[in-house]
Amino acid sequence: MASPIAEWLVTVRSTPIEEFAWWKYHVSFFIGVFVAFPLILLSSPDGILGGLWRFFGIAGEVRAVLNVTLRALGVVIAVSWIGSLFGYYYDARYLDTLEVDYSPHWKAYVVLHLTFGIGAFLSVPIYTIQRLRHVGIPLFANERL
Repeated sequence: MASPIAEWLVTVRSTPIEEFAWWKYHVSFFIGVFVAFPLILLSSPDGILGGLWRFFGIAGEVRAVLNVTLRALGVVIAVSWIGSLFGYYYDARYLDTLEVDYSPHWKAYVVLHLTFGIGAFLSVPIYTIQRLRHVGIPLFANERL
């Protein structure tokens, strides 16, 4: 019986590079860390909206929902952190197949990603913004870029 990681690696290797959108890991990490996490903190009963939740008498329910949401977000961030690490290489390979004048230096992004434990908070936003600026991110497009 193969492990889930071995099965995942076989799937990644057998999937054509054009069909696997590695940019999604970078975008999910970016949105999770810089959009969703601050929104959860702001919505906390101990945060800015705490008085509103206490006024309506739902502070406990909001706290329970936010705890579950925060744990799910932690899983998303952890998975996208690892996916982003591999995504630099595979997305750079995919971008090389396109006819664009942009080729990211994936080795530099990997080194920055692994630096001091907080490097991902620098490398992922830089990579995501540079990819958006030069090639675009096909979030709502029918075609893959």
